Amino acid sequence: MVKKSILGMLLPALAAAVSCSPSTFNLGIEMRGPSRSGLSLGNKNLSVVYVDNGNYGDSLFLASVSEGFAQTLEKDYFGGNEVVGIYRVDKEDGMDYQSKKAMIRMLVETGSDATFLFDLGTMGKPTFSLPEKVASAVSADSAYLVEASTPFDIRLYAYDAMNVKDTVFVFNGRSTAKSPVYTSGDETDAAMAEKAMRSMDEPGYTVGRQSANIFLSTWDKANFTLYYYGSEEWYEASQAAYDYNWKKAMDIWMSMLGTKDLQKRSCLEYNLSVVNCILGQKSLAEQWLDRSDADYRLPESANLRIKIGKL
Repeated sequence: MVKKSILGMLLPALAAAVSCSPSTFNLGIEMRGPSRSGLSLGNKNLSVVYVDNGNYGDSLFLASVSEGFAQTLEKDYFGGNEVVGIYRVDKEDGMDYQSKKAMIRMLVETGSDATFLFDLGTMGKPTFSLPEKVASAVSADSAYLVEASTPFDIRLYAYDAMNVKDTVFVFNGRSTAKSPVYTSGDETDAAMAEKAMRSMDEPGYTVGRQSANIFLSTWDKANFTLYYYGSEEWYEASQAAYDYNWKKAMDIWMSMLGTKDLQKRSCLEYNLSVVNCILGQKSLAEQWLDRSDADYRLPESANLRIKIGKL
């Protein structure tokens, strides 16, 4: 997300500042920061895994938790595109998902950079609200509606292979899943409990969305300086950057890299580093800034390197 910080039209302002030396302009940017969990998930392949203990109700619940969790991450990090894989693994006695070895195995099997694994601790015995008569019941078996409240314990393991801490993060949760149960009004609690277990998809989805909140992006304000010279190509690239059309700006800057003027080439390489920094491409940002410094060290280089280091 970019906040424009230049007053008025950009091109006229740049055109009035023709000089043999480079000039600069500033962009105010909101950059994606680490989530509240401490994990930075931008530009990474993510996966979600759930442990299937063989119980239908438990598996339906965890599958729905995983779906809600994945969709929430997709909305935040991938514009809603369905790119986060969801995987099921059978429960194994003695498996310790808090161990890095177990989570690395999940990364390898899912082909992801970071993975999240849900394991259900216990699913308690449901309790039921008083039955309410359904106004337009389709059958005698659904003449009444009750709300089932089922307590549960859940554990979420998160491992990011690119995180500097190189550890498995563990999050424990305890709550109550609420699901609708249609009944004839004279069914036993055991019969209604069985129906409740077949209706665990919606509460599971809600739990998944809520569980993902701590992993959503935070946004930090940052100001970036870009260089330009007094020619049409430089103006066009600067206008594209101002309009956060990064591809167009980068294509123009790349097309000018053949210049023999070391200072101009350094400005081009510096600008390319800026855009890669904004896009979260740390390695590319470092490489372009290294090239810029090698050609001609610019005054803004040190500040940019600090920003890149925070990615």
